[in-house]
This record gives sequence, structure tokens and C-alpha cells, in this order.
Amino acid sequence: MSDLPRIYAASLADYNCGHLHGVWIDIDETTDVDEVREKISAMLGDSLAVIYREAEVAEEYAIHDFDNFQGFEVHEFESLDRVVTLARLIAEHGKAFAVFAENLTSGEDIDDIESAFTDQFVGEMSLEDYAYDYVDECLDLPEIARSYFDYEKFARDLELSGDMIEIEGFVFHCR
Repeated sequence: MSDLPRIYAASLADYNCGHLHGVWIDIDETTDVDEVREKISAMLGDSLAVIYREAEVAEEYAIHDFDNFQGFEVHEFESLDRVVTLARLIAEHGKAFAVFAENLTSGEDIDDIESAFTDQFVGEMSLEDYAYDYVDECLDLPEIARSYFDYEKFARDLELSGDMIEIEGFVFHCR
């Protein structure tokens, strides 16, 4: 089984006729919504309910299951655009994106969340590790001063000032 986000799209005509007919669709960082729609259309085209003449046509579907969405709920009739964008971002950025979206956003559009994530994500590390990197790259301290510098307190100051935050091992700028 893949670790990619995936959905199970099921034919409603088949479901109403007592058949379990659907398709699992993996969504990676390159998947677009048209690819998902094509897979759903192909699944509907192979409808058992239509083959057995229990239904004239199978044209409606619902998302009956999902995996690997890092805590996000995918609802039965969720917009495919939103589902694919969310899955693509989780496939590309993993748990870091899910942690960001869950903790540092509040109902924004998925495109706005993606933009904010890109701007604010620093990396998978502790805030203290970030403090070490910051001092090393940005401050021109002599070697003797570095040995006395309190990185733990500096990391705490970054968090208390509201400039940075660490959540579940991921560091973000607070903007």
C-alpha cells in the first residue's frame, strides 16, 4: 500500500443497486483534477448496474473512503478540486503541510493556505536547531562568543516574541 493520499470513488447507481463498484485513486504531487475525473469516468463507464440493466446510466459518484490525508477529513461530496489540491500538497510536503494547515490557518481558501505555507515553513527541526542555524548563518559572532551563546534561550525568545513557532517538530515563521 502506498503512503500517498488516496480516495475511493464509488458509483452511486451501483451502490443503490447493491453493488460495491468503485476505484481507489492515488494522488501524488503531479496529479491534476482532470486525471482524477478521467479515472472516475472510466469507473462509471464500467458500471455493473448498467451492465446488468439495473440502471440506465451511471453518472454520479461519491467519495466513500480516503487514506493518508494526515488528519484531514474528506467528505462524501467534497469538491474534487479541493480534494486533489489538498492531497497534492500533502504528497509534496507531507505532515508539515497538515500540521501547518491545522494549527496556523483558519478557514482560508486552499490556495491561500498553500501560499502561506510556502512563505512560513522553515523546516523539520527543533526551534533550538533553527537558532543554531540562524546564528551560524546570519550573525557574525567570533568563535569564542559562539561557545557562550545561549541557543536555548534565543530559541525561546524567538517563540515568545511571536516570530517563530515549533509544532510537532516543524518550525514556522509567524507572519
